[in-house]
Amino acid sequence: VREWVVVAQDVEDRMRAEAALAAGEAAWRALVEATPGLVFVTDSEGANVFTNRRFQDYAGLAPEALLGDGWLATLHPEDRARAAGIWAASVR
Repeated sequence: VREWVVVAQDVEDRMRAEAALAAGEAAWRALVEATPGLVFVTDSEGANVFTNRRFQDYAGLAPEALLGDGWLATLHPEDRARAAGIWAASVR
């Protein structure tokens, strides 16, 4: 071996940022789960990506069943189409 090439990158700032992000997410989840209301999060197109435990218990459905437009199953069948239309208009 005549020479070595070493490339090093300081990742300390990235590790701190990731730790702060994880702590913030844990605090958010604790707050959402302690909230005495039904909490849901949607993507930019209005599809459910998260519901809190209270929402799941109220609906009587597993978290996976409430994803996307699964929340419509919590409504009376006669109200679903109207609610879906109102929600779609709100998202637009």
